[in-house]
Amino acid sequence: MKKVAYTPIKLNNERMPGKNIKSFDNGYPLAQYVLRMLDNCIEERIIDEAYCFCSNLEIQRYFPQETRVKFLLRDTSLDSASATSNDIIKRFCKQVPADVYILIHATCPFTSKAAVKYAINLIERGTSDSAVACKKIQSFLFNKAGKVLNFDVLKIPRTQDLDALFEPTTGLWTFNQDLAKIGRTIGDKPALFEVTPIETIDIDYEEDFIMANIIWNGMRTLGVSPVFLSKDYELGEGALAKCYLTPFTCSLHKRRKELCA
Repeated sequence: MKKVAYTPIKLNNERMPGKNIKSFDNGYPLAQYVLRMLDNCIEERIIDEAYCFCSNLEIQRYFPQETRVKFLLRDTSLDSASATSNDIIKRFCKQVPADVYILIHATCPFTSKAAVKYAINLIERGTSDSAVACKKIQSFLFNKAGKVLNFDVLKIPRTQDLDALFEPTTGLWTFNQDLAKIGRTIGDKPALFEVTPIETIDIDYEEDFIMANIIWNGMRTLGVSPVFLSKDYELGEGALAKCYLTPFTCSLHKRRKELCA
């Protein structure tokens, strides 16, 4: 099966202009984090190809100096506010054929190689048409009108006893060719899997960037190898990641598990 990853990037972001090329303190431009991770995926043959799908040639200035990730020019119409993710998926699919597509967003810089590998495995085993990286939510919830959604106010349970809900991280979507052709990332038989808390970070606004910057520099200060750059861990049975770096990164990855097949 041919496995192709792509990162759609635009430079005219509305919520935080220029975020994809803004650098962390003591770090790289934001887009480089997933590009470096994808380069590692190609090197280890987890994927066959990877692309940065962007309408502006200037993005190439922010690529790693040596990378296997290719630049693919897209139409500027896909940068408009009216363009949907579905439009971008269908356009990329027409230009680059593959059996399995991996959509990686640059705004989730801590997405790991291990998560990519596991998501692909879920598709390849043939029981799912898509795989979605998720954040587990197990907390008290209300709607905007203040109505309780998931617990009894007269008998408040422990949060660990609540039914879990799962929110896509938006950072990693894996889907087959049939879904790509119709612009879908989630099919009728999705496999959901929980990723580590650090991988759920999604940068939409300035405050999100500040938080990610703090985490990046905290990891550097502690001497913790960033999981998305490491080559020293792998997925074990039951999708539990076995990490050989530090107790910190090991504790992050041991929590990864499949939610449904």
